[in-house]
Amino acid sequence: MTGYKLTTDRAAVVAPAIKWLPIDKDTPVGGKMLLINRQQGIAVISTRRVQDSWTHWHPLPTFDEWKI
Repeated sequence: MTGYKLTTDRAAVVAPAIKWLPIDKDTPVGGKMLLINRQQGIAVISTRRVQDSWTHWHPLPTFDEWKI
């Protein structure tokens, strides 16, 4: 299994096992991450500010050789 697939309309590649994380009090502020407003459905790479209208987030991927 590849872990990803094309949507039926072939408009996007998705990873069904990876889910957006709801934004809550523990969500980081100020660092770049994937952000989305679920109702609007458009994801961006940006920095989160507390006053923003994002509803969900996800960390950015890394390469295997990166040490965090």
